[in-house]
Amino acid sequence: MSAPTKIFTYPLTNDTITITEEMGCKAVSIFCSTATSGTVSGGAPLGGLISADLPIGQNETTIITASDNGGVLTGVVITAPVGCTLEIIAEV
Repeated sequence: MSAPTKIFTYPLTNDTITITEEMGCKAVSIFCSTATSGTVSGGAPLGGLISADLPIGQNETTIITASDNGGVLTGVVITAPVGCTLEIIAEV
């Protein structure tokens, strides 16, 4: 029998959260419910490129998942500036 799935939910407003390996997050969904955009960025380089902030606009959703072999996310930075609410749902 596999371990039960646990879900974290949080309305992120005027704040930043960084997902670390210790959090054990397997997947995260980020929905922007406001006209002010939020951002998400990764912490890993790809070749010679470094990660950059990507916007999440009103009514847009971004879903990030770890590999299927039991991996977890790390270095994901989610930012909701003033006037922005990002609705976070994560599998932990």
